[in-house]
Amino acid sequence: EAARAAGQALDTSRVQAGDGAHADPGAAVAAATAYLSAAGHPGTVAVAPGGTAIEVDVTVTAPTAFLSLIGITQLTVYGHAQASLLHSVTGSPP
Repeated sequence: EAARAAGQALDTSRVQAGDGAHADPGAAVAAATAYLSAAGHPGTVAVAPGGTAIEVDVTVTAPTAFLSLIGITQLTVYGHAQASLLHSVTGSPP
């Protein structure tokens, strides 16, 4: 979801010029970082050169309930997401 939030931060000047969907790198990173912060999860955000894709990596450590009975008190999981910005009038990728 953080990558999708970043994908909403379009470079409007490029869109208006007919150059297709490209992310505004600063705004996209800020949007994804704000999403992660609101969720309480640290992560990293990167916008691909050209602004046509956003990647988000996140790490979450959570306490366990039943596994703590055998000494495993927490688990760490890693997530990776990539959102690609597509511009299409017909609904199919160019």
